[in-house]
Amino acid sequence: MAAGGMAQERKLVLHANVVLASVITVLVPPLLASGAKQEERTDRHGDPLPDGATARLGTVRWRPMGGIPNVAFSPDGTHALSGSELNTMALWDVGTGRRLRTFRGHADGVSSLTFGPDGKHALSGSYDKTLLLWEVESGRRVRAFEGHRGTVWSVDFSPDGRRALSGSEDGTLALWDVATGRRLRTFESRPGWVMSVAFSPDGTLALSGGTDHTLALWDVETGQRRSAFKGHQGTVWSVAFSPDGKLALSGSADHTVTLWEVQSGRRLRLFEGHKDHARSVAFSPDGKLALSGSHDKTLALWEVQSGRRLRVLEGHKDHVRSVAFSPDGKLALSGSEDNTLALWDVETGRRRTEFEAHQDYVKSVALSPDGKLALSGSEDHTVALWDAETGRRLRTFEGHQDFVSSVAFSPDGRRALSGSGDRTLALWEVESGRRLRAFEGHKDYVSSVAFSPDGSLALSGSFDTTVALWDVETGRLRRAFEGHQHFVSSVAFSPDGKLALSGSEDGILTLWDVQTGRHRRDLEGYQGWVKSIAFSPDGKHAMAGSEDYALTLWDVQTGRRRSTFEGHQGWVRSIAFSPDGKYALSGSEDYTVMLWELETGRRLRTFDGHQNTVWSVAFSAGGRRFISGSSDTTVLVWHPGLLYRRKAAEWASSWKAKEDHESLRKVLRDLRAPDYERYCEAQERLVALGEVVLPDLLKAHPPRPAPADELTPETRHRLKKIADAMDGDDPAARGQAQEELLALGRERDAIQAWITQQLEGGAGHSTHLQAALRETLNALRKETDLGRVRAVLLLMEMPRSEAVTAALKTYLEECAENYAAHLARMALRR
Repeated sequence: MAAGGMAQERKLVLHANVVLASVITVLVPPLLASGAKQEERTDRHGDPLPDGATARLGTVRWRPMGGIPNVAFSPDGTHALSGSELNTMALWDVGTGRRLRTFRGHADGVSSLTFGPDGKHALSGSYDKTLLLWEVESGRRVRAFEGHRGTVWSVDFSPDGRRALSGSEDGTLALWDVATGRRLRTFESRPGWVMSVAFSPDGTLALSGGTDHTLALWDVETGQRRSAFKGHQGTVWSVAFSPDGKLALSGSADHTVTLWEVQSGRRLRLFEGHKDHARSVAFSPDGKLALSGSHDKTLALWEVQSGRRLRVLEGHKDHVRSVAFSPDGKLALSGSEDNTLALWDVETGRRRTEFEAHQDYVKSVALSPDGKLALSGSEDHTVALWDAETGRRLRTFEGHQDFVSSVAFSPDGRRALSGSGDRTLALWEVESGRRLRAFEGHKDYVSSVAFSPDGSLALSGSFDTTVALWDVETGRLRRAFEGHQHFVSSVAFSPDGKLALSGSEDGILTLWDVQTGRHRRDLEGYQGWVKSIAFSPDGKHAMAGSEDYALTLWDVQTGRRRSTFEGHQGWVRSIAFSPDGKYALSGSEDYTVMLWELETGRRLRTFDGHQNTVWSVAFSAGGRRFISGSSDTTVLVWHPGLLYRRKAAEWASSWKAKEDHESLRKVLRDLRAPDYERYCEAQERLVALGEVVLPDLLKAHPPRPAPADELTPETRHRLKKIADAMDGDDPAARGQAQEELLALGRERDAIQAWITQQLEGGAGHSTHLQAALRETLNALRKETDLGRVRAVLLLMEMPRSEAVTAALKTYLEECAENYAAHLARMALRR
């Protein structure tokens, strides 16, 4: 895709987020059905974590809630305001960067804002064509100013705070009475949009700039235009008066900043050096310095008297849209399209808001096989390696020349793979951060990357419509899979590495034979842009997330659609299967992550905590945790069983004191429970017990079927009564009897042997009884297999020791070639 195409998609995403911002609050049911509140936790910077999260990779400090921020300092310099295109404003503590308050009330993005002279009120303009007056202390909306017929691009308070000025897309300037909200005057219409307005220091004059390339000076009392300042060759984005009112500054799309004499309209000086639009300008409080922010991603500090550029402030990863000086002139604040605010030391040019954080959207995340490390790829062109427990950034992988769209760990966790908008893939050594090689050959953005299960091959999808297979050791292109007619957005290997799956903007999911490159089949029955795809752990199913707000499940063997999961209120950007194959995760543009039960299609939980689109989700290898990456520049580490963790520690301590093996057997049975909450609670209790549980774990979920224990006469008599009821005429009684048999089978392996005997004998059993017995046996066998799988997953979540390693080897050697053995093999390789 060309750069303009990606920019267009980003605008569409932003527009979707603006629409969704007003409905997010209705999407967040309690984390658990009980509505229980988890203990309050904070990230490494001291900011609260959302319910269910254990760590934040990155920071929310100086991170507006998405969109493109405008900025302003309070008159005393202790606070700052930012506005975004997601309909909100935020109040920040300048000393710490902590968000203090969010202002909600506009029906569309906030395009401009300013503090009142007393610092107690603020004014904002919006795409919704209104101005709003706010009480800063409470965040309360005081009143609305209505009348403009287009976006309000700029607002300003008069020096006494009694009047307000606005400039609009409708070509007019308006003067308002702040106390009543009444429009006092409309200044004569200008050709084009009015992009910036400012009151003179004495409040008698107003200055405006707009798309007609000129500045206009207005008499506030009469509304008459005094003069026009001509000379720019592009839109005038920003205007400002000097503190004494004698000079004016303007920033323009012609890349220049211009100094004007207000009285004569004469251009005094041209400040040149920006390589793109000069989007925002400001005078220092003493009038000696000028500051400009540009689409070239920099701020420039200028000496007003000479026009000399004193310093370039670099660090933003996208357009700088707004700049402001602190009241004492020692600090500068900037807002950028990279979704960050930055605070700068004017004297040194040093950025004071450097955190261990990405400076732009997090587009992709991955957890290491042992779950201790996390990778994130960002639009800031970097890949970051994090400690997933503490949230500390360990190192940054630098080398890409454009956004990083996708990241992946190798199966052994020693290497990392990334795909980028610079059309390349990069292979990294995780321990050192060294780039081992680049994979070149795509003709457009690389959208998705994946390692083969054995780590020898890499797969990539590109906006050039192709899927490429690479030799990891040499970087050589093995083959290209061609057939898609539109952008390839996501790729995946099957668990056995024999198949590749690709999803495209054309709405087609295609299966490829990795060995031959042959097209196997398309997964049918879907129309729309596929955003993310994944194989189930057993390779039998594939799932896609898409622009229709839903997840869709396919049968890989037949190519037919099985089911659809609905609940998101925005495009589904990422999906992942749980390692036991029972659940799926989805991340969406509605800012949420959802957990789904695959068998029923039921949404189990909604995880809310990101402040913008969730681009990527990934489970840990053991399935006990997962991570999500967002446009809010952060990664969150989630622990679905967090609510049970503290109680599990108490239970484990109590159990070790009395060694109640009956209660332990119940917990071990719950490890294979179909009910997700019971499973989570059991998992946490067993992890809390540690190695002491291993003998019982192997006994409860043996690698191979245990010999059936002998049934007592009483149990056989009970089973006969159950079978008679299952063979009766009452449907309700038949169903109740079958549930009773299933419950008995979950408690004792010998029940499965008894059912098998009944089916093999078969004499005297009706057809519907045989069907019910077979259904029950299949259900029990599935749960037995699930128990073995979850037993291995539990071992993967425990600290590695000789005992844990020995248990994994037992499952590997005795489970034959099933999924539990595969998991054990993968765990032992790490």
